[in-house]
Amino acid sequence: MKVYMNKLFLLFLFISCGINNVKQEKYVNGPSETKSKSDSALYHCIPKSDSIIDARNSVRYVVIDTFYTVKIRLDGLDTLLPYKFNCLVPEGLVPSVYSFSNNSFCLLRGAGFDYQEFTISYVEDNKIVLKYLETAIVADLKREIVAYRSGNASDSIVVENFVSGQKKAFSLPQEQQNLSIYKGVFKENNLVLFFSDDTQIKFVIPGAI
Repeated sequence: MKVYMNKLFLLFLFISCGINNVKQEKYVNGPSETKSKSDSALYHCIPKSDSIIDARNSVRYVVIDTFYTVKIRLDGLDTLLPYKFNCLVPEGLVPSVYSFSNNSFCLLRGAGFDYQEFTISYVEDNKIVLKYLETAIVADLKREIVAYRSGNASDSIVVENFVSGQKKAFSLPQEQQNLSIYKGVFKENNLVLFFSDDTQIKFVIPGAI
């Protein structure tokens, strides 16, 4: 029993170290990337593959000094996400491409709908805008809308136009407020949510969003 507990403690410590080394920092002067994959052993730790749409739109994993991060290129413009990952970070915390459309990327990180974060990027005034949604459910980049749980509230779902900022909140019935949402779908003018008890609910999205 003692040996088992020691192994469990070491496993917890290993995972915790990886998470603690995920730092959110803004890059003011744009640090220089490592030029070649052979220059750093970190490249062998990156659990995701680059997503290249074309020469002007891509998501790449780049090594900078002693960490790696995510580089987004949209319409020929580049930006780095504010993360510093090392070889200990759990794979689920590293963002990957969820969808691309209309010169916008939606990146996903997390495991399941209990923790699912979207990073939505688009170009405005010749700059890349980044928006983070930690309680994300589903996004439709063509329509520029996203659905997510309202903060820490379990009784409210928000549909937002991530460009204009217009939003509409919907209240969940009491019997569904504490259930996990395992799937969300935008279908025509509706948002359909599917719950862990095999129930579902449909909300009508106003045309103004």
